[in-house]
Amino acid sequence: MSAEQTKVRDLASLRDVRQVTDSNEVLELLPYCKTRWGSWNGVITRLLILKKAVKLFTSTADDSDDVPNVDKGQPTYSSYRLDDCEWELLGLIKEVLAAAAEIQEAFSAKYYPTIWRILPLYEDFIVKWHSFAADPNMAVLRPALEAGIESLKKYYNKTDNSPVHIVSMYLNPCVKDEYFKVVWSDEGQTQARIVMEQVFDKYEKLYTSQQTVDRLSNAGRSAPSAVSRTSSSSLIARATESRRTREQLSTKVARAELKVFLAEDLVAVDESSSPEQQASSIFSWWKAVLLGGNKGSFRPGFYVMGNHAERPSSHEHPRSIFDM
Repeated sequence: MSAEQTKVRDLASLRDVRQVTDSNEVLELLPYCKTRWGSWNGVITRLLILKKAVKLFTSTADDSDDVPNVDKGQPTYSSYRLDDCEWELLGLIKEVLAAAAEIQEAFSAKYYPTIWRILPLYEDFIVKWHSFAADPNMAVLRPALEAGIESLKKYYNKTDNSPVHIVSMYLNPCVKDEYFKVVWSDEGQTQARIVMEQVFDKYEKLYTSQQTVDRLSNAGRSAPSAVSRTSSSSLIARATESRRTREQLSTKVARAELKVFLAEDLVAVDESSSPEQQASSIFSWWKAVLLGGNKGSFRPGFYVMGNHAERPSSHEHPRSIFDM
């Protein structure tokens, strides 16, 4: 931790600095907590809110009878005084950290999935820090920003290790493949499409295999216990049913259900609504399609949804939106 960070951290630990707001709310400085995400953002934000109180306290506390004296050998209260340049720097740092805190907050959810928001939020975050690094007013923070961007890219690239981020975007009826068409390069679009098709093929195969098993099982249960000449035509039909079923599936247009889904109009979403409300709308749409009157539509998509799109980014188990 740098000397400047230590100074701010120790200053934030002064519990005697308080300020009463216009609504009679008493605000205190927030201590730094190294195990809490976004702690520095909270510390600096509150410090800037209490700027007048901090400046008054550090200027007068050493000579005040109302404030306990510092312990022997410890820095005086006045040593925590920040000059105008330091206050200005804190304002810049707060702007940078606020962007990070906003993204982290968007990732955090316990009862609704956020996995489909990770790619666009991460990409927007990196773009925002690039703009900060190019801002002449933030030149003093450029080395830190560039190091932070490299770290962000490292973790962003780790999303390639799992198809869940791309699949969850595709299966969002409000987005589908449109985000990749507009934002990603031609190469990126091709990669995203291949990922989605591979996952879709996997679950479609599971679904069609189960259909075949169910058909054969039903045929076996309905077979007669004795063979007679008059029933030979019926037996031949049943004996060849398995092959006819396989042939029917093999002539099916590849990924037809996926193509139909992507070709349909995007579902409208209220952008002013909360992420939780948006997630609820998305899954309500899927419930209507998958569990409504037309249960044959997008069945492989059901398996994909159940295994990918229900997950919050934190991987906590959410309440299933498919629960009836």
